[in-house]
Amino acid sequence: MKYFLIISTFLSVLLSCDEGYVEDCNGDGDCCPEDWIGDGWCDNGELSTSCNLICYEDELSDCEECSVISGDLNFDNQINIQDVVIIIDCILEGNCDECSDINNDQISNVLDIIDIINIILDSN
Repeated sequence: MKYFLIISTFLSVLLSCDEGYVEDCNGDGDCCPEDWIGDGWCDNGELSTSCNLICYEDELSDCEECSVISGDLNFDNQINIQDVVIIIDCILEGNCDECSDINNDQISNVLDIIDIINIILDSN
């Protein structure tokens, strides 16, 4: 039993992540940047990063379907230039989801960008 504890302790130290990284939620020993948790991007292992951080509480809001505030694409509870940059990027990359379809016409395009800009201008 004594040797088992020594070996398991050694393995846990050996397999732990470097500083600034956390184990992903898949349990396969991969390490992901800690600052990805709660950064506004959903890290559920489905994107090209393959990091699954959904078991961390602060990541849950990143993976909500859509913000309760229409146009708040980064879930920071405000609509600003960051949301405009996000929608432009997703349109150019062709990877928009239903949350970026601000005017609900089933496509994310320049009209949605204009809607976000109008929301920003109307709030001032």
